[in-house]
Formats: sequence, structure tokens, C-alpha cells
Amino acid sequence: MKVVGSGIFEFEQFRLNRRGGGLFRADKNGTFVPVAIGSRALDVLCVLVQRHGDLVFEGGDHGCRLARDRGRGQ
Repeated sequence: MKVVGSGIFEFEQFRLNRRGGGLFRADKNGTFVPVAIGSRALDVLCVLVQRHGDLVFEGGDHGCRLARDRGRGQ
């Protein structure tokens, strides 16, 4: 995953624009076209991208909570 700009992330053939409010997929010409996704799914995707590399689970920030101390005996 790479950060393209403020709030814009690219991974595989997808682009997530957190400020523009959408998920896009590159078509065969490389043009990003909108992907139909529900608002809750988009919120969860934003949390997962924002917390890239961390374990998250339901219940905290935006419906997901960071599980940093899991596996540390806490």
C-alpha cells in the first residue's frame, strides 16, 4: 500500500480516497472508476487502511478497536 496524497491510498488496483469519500478500481486503461460499496463497509475499510499492520476488532474507533496489547498477556 502506498500513500498517494492526503487521505488517498493505493493498494493493488484500488484507490481509497478518504476525503473524496470513495473506493475506486483501475480499469483496463488505468482509469480509476467508482466501486459500489456501502457506507459501513467504507468506514471499516478506512479504519483498516489507517491502522495498516495493526490488529483491529469490533467495538472501538469507528466501530473497530485497536488490539495492540493482545498477545502481550493483557
